[in-house]
Amino acid sequence: MLIYGQGCDIPDIDFVVQWKAPASTSSWVQRAGRAARAPGREGLAVLLVEKTAFETNPAAMSEKAAPTKAN
Repeated sequence: MLIYGQGCDIPDIDFVVQWKAPASTSSWVQRAGRAARAPGREGLAVLLVEKTAFETNPAAMSEKAAPTKAN
């Protein structure tokens, strides 16, 4: 596995795969931008995200939103 980030300009990378959600959208855009850096090339970037990234726990959200009484 190779990881390339900001400052890399490798012209013959056509396919970028990100496994797991990145820390930020800008990180994803930066990594996806590594594909097809040479003129005339087409690239593809794929983001594989674990199911838990899309799940919410309404009970946990309401606990955080509502302050609790101290006894």
